[in-house]
Amino acid sequence: MKPVLEICCYSVQSLINAAKGGASRVELCADHLIGGITPSVGKIERAVKQHLIDVYVIIRPRGGDFLYSQEAYNVMERDIAACEHHGVKGVVLGMLNKDGSVDTERLKKLVELAYPMDITFHRAIDMSSDLFKAIDDIYACGIKRILTSGGYPTAIAGIEVIKKMVEYADGRIAVMAGSGVNADNIKQLYDVGVREFHSSASTLVPSEMEYQNPNLNMGTAAIDEFSLQYVDVEKVAAMCKVIAGL
Repeated sequence: MKPVLEICCYSVQSLINAAKGGASRVELCADHLIGGITPSVGKIERAVKQHLIDVYVIIRPRGGDFLYSQEAYNVMERDIAACEHHGVKGVVLGMLNKDGSVDTERLKKLVELAYPMDITFHRAIDMSSDLFKAIDDIYACGIKRILTSGGYPTAIAGIEVIKKMVEYADGRIAVMAGSGVNADNIKQLYDVGVREFHSSASTLVPSEMEYQNPNLNMGTAAIDEFSLQYVDVEKVAAMCKVIAGL
């Protein structure tokens, strides 16, 4: 298949930048400090209305683990319905049981609810107790793509596991590599069979605030408080250039 580049975006401006750089689609999130949660309806609506690129929305009601209460699950249902209402192309989700296995019972229900939107099972798989059993379970639920770093902090660190996951999936389900993916390592991942790549391609931009209280932050480190994270057009373009040559 033709290689695909997905960019993780935490703002509408980042989505615009990802499209300018030539990305295939975006994963829209909120709160990069906790790894991404479901963005507001306002952000989703504005992102889709740009009509620039396919928008996938993360369905994650909170940070932390992927063992969800019934109330959190109910929120996920409503968020999926909102995504469909606003014309979102796909959703990104993941659920686990206490023992680290995939919560197939409730996952199947979310897949049915999300139809006909496309679905990606996110890096919850990297927190599962058996990556290969998880592939079977996710596929059985009707999902055709997983996002993974092979159970390691970065995709390159987990590249040997990712290679085995690609071989095990055997075309049944796409294995998209994410975490630390950039123009310098896409070729390595491509060589082990990866055809979909996920990257934040981000850069920090100083805040335009003229006054900044040096004695206070709003629950984040100072570098994040006084800076904004945006997708870097040039980083996206560099990855697209590598992909075009594969």
